[in-house]
Amino acid sequence: MNKALWNASLFLLATGMLLTAAGFILSQVYKRRETLKGHAAARVVELLLEKNPLAKTDDYQNCFYPVLEFYTGGKLYKIRYPEGSLPSRFTVGQKVRIDFDPENPADFVIADAGMHQYLPEIIAGAGILLFLLGILIFLRFAVRG
Repeated sequence: MNKALWNASLFLLATGMLLTAAGFILSQVYKRRETLKGHAAARVVELLLEKNPLAKTDDYQNCFYPVLEFYTGGKLYKIRYPEGSLPSRFTVGQKVRIDFDPENPADFVIADAGMHQYLPEIIAGAGILLFLLGILIFLRFAVRG
């Protein structure tokens, strides 16, 4: 096997293993940092147009507050979300993911669907791909001598 190909395959194998391990460790760190351990799918059942207590001017004194409905522990909860917006960020019937305190389901937040949520999977996936590429290079060129 060509020395450059040998080095490339070893580099890809090692990098792949490190990235896979880093993705797994990062996912564990994210799980431990969660303050709200419960997760559920909720549905917006109503939008309430109410006065915004934080409004400083006469403009935009009202906000739309979504009322969310979700099941947990065999009970149905229907709760007004405390953060309003104008225009509304939500529509009636929209499904959202929420994180809540299992001991007090009324204490919930709408889960952020940002990229950081998928970062561990992306890192681990890249690691697996690099590892497989390293194996492919090794096997493809090992037989050539």
